[in-house]
Amino acid sequence: MAGTRKSAEPSSPASEGSQRGLLIVGGGGHGRVVAEAAFLSGRFSRLLVVDPHAATGWTFTLCPCVAKETDVDARPAEWRFIAAVGDPALRRRLFNQFLQKGFAPANVLHPAAVISPSALIGRGVAVCAGAVVATLARVGEGVIVNHNAVVEHDSETADFAHLAPGSVLAGGARLGEGSFLGSNASIRHGKSVGSGIVIGNGAAVATDISKPGIYGGTPARLLKMTTLPREG
Repeated sequence: MAGTRKSAEPSSPASEGSQRGLLIVGGGGHGRVVAEAAFLSGRFSRLLVVDPHAATGWTFTLCPCVAKETDVDARPAEWRFIAAVGDPALRRRLFNQFLQKGFAPANVLHPAAVISPSALIGRGVAVCAGAVVATLARVGEGVIVNHNAVVEHDSETADFAHLAPGSVLAGGARLGEGSFLGSNASIRHGKSVGSGIVIGNGAAVATDISKPGIYGGTPARLLKMTTLPREG
């Protein structure tokens, strides 16, 4: 997990300055969840959603939404950002775009999440309410740890992966880059799921999986072959 080795550091809410605003890039359902978590964390001076598709008719009252950050003259010295969309390829693309604009990524850690001080958390990570990131877990860049998901001790979640609500990555297990672990799905202790793989809701991974595709069932089996998405 190159992103984690390069940029991760022990989790520490105090490590991110609370005097900067936060650009939440993405105004869909997940973006609103992230906005609420950021608000409740109290770690940012102001919040702004950036989404050209959501700006018109925006009704979420917790924070405003604009089509582009330039609409309000948001500058890197005053704002951090988080890419807040579910699709891993799009999340990676937005992450890289805002990095290139000079903005620094921020983590949004819900105050009702439990995060071990020994866990290694990459940049631009969202950890939602009820989630657990346990002892010596490693979480890469741009990862989503959704509501009530469990990232157990000594496990590894690679860059831009997504653990859906109620999913469990058991101790020493690995979820690969850009992969998705569905709601209430699990990966058994010490087992590995490779990159670009979708594990369906409620599935149980009992053996290593390396071939890209959609998997489901108990134990999880290949339902449909896919190809890794191209980066754009």
